[in-house]
This record gives sequence, structure tokens and C-alpha cells, in this order.
Amino acid sequence: MNQKPAKNWVLIGILFGVGLFVIPMILFFFATIIFLDDDSITVTIPPAPPTQAQSALPSSPALPEGNFENIDFSDYSTELAEIVGLEIGETRLSSTDKIRLYFSPEPGTRIIKTSSNTFERDDGAVFLFARTGIPDDAVKAQEIYTIFSGKGGADKFKQTLAAYGMR
Repeated sequence: MNQKPAKNWVLIGILFGVGLFVIPMILFFFATIIFLDDDSITVTIPPAPPTQAQSALPSSPALPEGNFENIDFSDYSTELAEIVGLEIGETRLSSTDKIRLYFSPEPGTRIIKTSSNTFERDDGAVFLFARTGIPDDAVKAQEIYTIFSGKGGADKFKQTLAAYGMR
């Protein structure tokens, strides 16, 4: 006759069954958070052994100060500097632009540190450009020198490239 009480018992049974599954899960979750001892978890990471490659890396080049007689040009390589695209006989402005473009970081890379020294003379000039903090595993720093010949002073931008090298 009356079928409503049977439907209610089915609904109550479903809720009871779901409750039996969900309530223990919730209790377990909170018990884990409350009773978990942070000191009981220890992770030991052994120190990395020193490698020969780390100790063999040369230090960053330091720009010489004072005068250009302090520069040991035998430390530099013309072959390494070929990547910059310098050509003997080109103007001081052209050479300087090529070096600055080569040393500028590519978009999206981290900032690098650049520095330069200029040694002016009546018969020419010596430029030193350096960059450090290069995001390359093999090369951490670079330094390039250029020697320009020609009258200085007001005519210094007419000077031409006489020699160059990189380390």
C-alpha cells in the first residue's frame, strides 16, 4: 500500500554506507596532520664530492689598471676573437660597435656584468672590454683587447684597428 517508507530506508542505507566510507577518511586525514611529528622525518643528503673540473676553472679576468704596459698581450688569442668579427684596418667606431654587440646579452638571458678600460695615447689607443657572469657552463668570463693606431685627440675616431685578441 504505502511504498514511501521503503524509499526512505534505501536512502538512509545509501547515506549510511557513504558515511561509513567518508568519515574514516576525514578522521584519518586530520589525525595525520595533527599527530605527525615533523622531527620524525629526516632526510640526509650527502655532500657532493669535489670534482677536478671545478677546481681547474680559471678565475675571471681582471682588467689591468694604471697603464697599458701592465697588459700581457701574450695571454690573448686572435683566434678566440674571430667570433666577434673584427677586421684589421676597420675604424675605431666600427670595432667598438662590434664588441659591444657581441658582449650584449641575448634577450631573455640573465644580466651579465661588463666593464671596460681605455688607454689613450697621442699615436693610438688600447681598449679592454670584459664581461663576467656569463650563463654558460664552459665560459664564465671573457676579455678582449683592441689596439688602434692613428692620431688621438679630436681625430681619435679616425683611428684604425691594428691588433686584437681575446681570453
